[in-house]
Amino acid sequence: MIEGEKNMDIIIEKLYRIKEKPVMYIGKKSITHLRVFMAGYIHRELERNVNFKSIYFEFDDFISEDYRTPPNVSWDRILTAYSSTDDTAFDLFYFYLDKFLHSRNINLNNLKKSKKANNNKERKRCEIDLIIKRLYAIKEDPIIYIGGKSVILVRTYLDGYTDRILEVDSEFKSIYFEFYSFVRGYYKMAPNHHWDRILTAYSRTDEEAFALFYEYLNKFLEEKKIKINSL
Repeated sequence: MIEGEKNMDIIIEKLYRIKEKPVMYIGKKSITHLRVFMAGYIHRELERNVNFKSIYFEFDDFISEDYRTPPNVSWDRILTAYSSTDDTAFDLFYFYLDKFLHSRNINLNNLKKSKKANNNKERKRCEIDLIIKRLYAIKEDPIIYIGGKSVILVRTYLDGYTDRILEVDSEFKSIYFEFYSFVRGYYKMAPNHHWDRILTAYSRTDEEAFALFYEYLNKFLEEKKIKINSL
């Protein structure tokens, strides 16, 4: 048995679920969105378990060796550089993921199905400010978390982060989930409009939309009488 096999399945299974339904998970076939979503997903798991290990963590080295690039260049940047579009880079990622797992003698059909935990101890740790705290951490250092100031990537990261929370605790609640209605109400938009798309439409640049997001987040928390310093 591979060390950390149970945890390995969490990441690999999620990656192949995204492959089947990329629009549902990350909005479109995009290697950048895939990396950012998985960053959020993995960061949440590392918060839960600092000893978390996955065979996926070896994938960067595998790609670097194949393309003979420096070890500090991430797999998404390498594959993007060798692809004509974000869409083809997405497909290329899964070609190499299959190849990587085969090189490690991992049969996809034999992967264990990860069990979703749902317990009171986890629920107690998932306090309402969990996502809000992460949002302000992203604001402080967007390059580390999502690669730059991009409101679409903020949402993509949070989708991954929240996805892992809800896998563990399906009853998890956060004040953040009300932010969608807050932004839609402000701009009088239909329910099917996501806040990142709305703010992008009303901004000249991605960076401006990023700043606008935090402006509205501050207003939202103020309306809910939540002090940022008390989080």
